[in-house]
Amino acid sequence: MVSVKPLDRLTLGDLWREVREEDTFWSDTAERQRALVKHLLEGALEEEMVLLLEAARYRRVESRQGYRNGFY
Repeated sequence: MVSVKPLDRLTLGDLWREVREEDTFWSDTAERQRALVKHLLEGALEEEMVLLLEAARYRRVESRQGYRNGFY
């Protein structure tokens, strides 16, 4: 049976033992960083588009300054 330490008693060594291999750790970290950067950039571009058009996606307003033409 495995004993479980309370969270306030865990040491850095205990936490590091949870990491299987160093290469796996860094590849997972790099993948998460790429996903975060992608999410941040897409969000910033969407906000810029809303400000430029003066209308959110799928909104029909008189003050619209242009149209969306799809993007990747």
